[in-house]
Amino acid sequence: MIFWCIYCVLELANPTSVTEAWLGSRAVVFNGVVMTFLAILAIDSFKTVKQILFLLSILTLLAVFKALVQKYIGWDTMELNWLSTGGAKTHILGTGTRYFSFFTDAGNFGSNMGFAGAVFMFIALFEKKLLLKVYYFTVSVLGFYALFMSGTRGAIIVPLVTFLVMAIICRKVKMLIMLGSLLVIVFIFFRYTYIGQGHTMIRRMRTAFRAEEDASYLVRKNNQALLSEYIKDRPFGVGIGLSGVENRKYSSILSTQVPHDSWYVKIWVDTGIVGFISYRGILLLAIDQAAWR
Repeated sequence: MIFWCIYCVLELANPTSVTEAWLGSRAVVFNGVVMTFLAILAIDSFKTVKQILFLLSILTLLAVFKALVQKYIGWDTMELNWLSTGGAKTHILGTGTRYFSFFTDAGNFGSNMGFAGAVFMFIALFEKKLLLKVYYFTVSVLGFYALFMSGTRGAIIVPLVTFLVMAIICRKVKMLIMLGSLLVIVFIFFRYTYIGQGHTMIRRMRTAFRAEEDASYLVRKNNQALLSEYIKDRPFGVGIGLSGVENRKYSSILSTQVPHDSWYVKIWVDTGIVGFISYRGILLLAIDQAAWR
């Protein structure tokens, strides 16, 4: 992550880079280094890992509770203000309301809840104490329910891939077969059946498995094609902080006129194919080392 931070600093020499945009991109430049450093300091034993996971379970329950409040009681003043200033366009839809709890948006909420659901399902499987097993299983189910509440279709890939990777890492044939079968069942359920189609959340999630029929997906692919053409001769990207419509205030180039729609597309456009490969390589190396250890 220090290597990545250095790469980001060198991006200031990019001919199209804007210093103000770079300074506003803390998440891209510094978050990885900061979180790695904090992890090294905080996680000094397996007991600490268990304590952190328990804390994460409490935070997950709080996130689910807040989403339920939004659904069954209503929005608070700040949420209504956010919705009225543009948030409603992407969260109050004809296909149903997308709840976001205390996260920045429904996309962030959904992907985090999908991750929590998958992680706590595994913890429940390996936990030996019955009371904790039931507790973590409950947290997992509520996490998956919150994923559906978010209406974030792309986030459903998070638990699916997490299940597959964890099954491979644990190297238990029975679990690999069980989870592999579960993945097949989930895919068939959403792709080839119409079971539960009358339910708003299920109907919306099903469109993620039929992308060729989804207008939103086709728009995203078109946006990516435009961005790909724009940066094909820019191996180091357009400069950090210069992708996405939220950054029009820094520059009026094409990459700030077209939504990037995802974190990885943002990294690709900001730092180019060189930065994208470096970023993914660092993450894969970290996962590989963690899994091996």
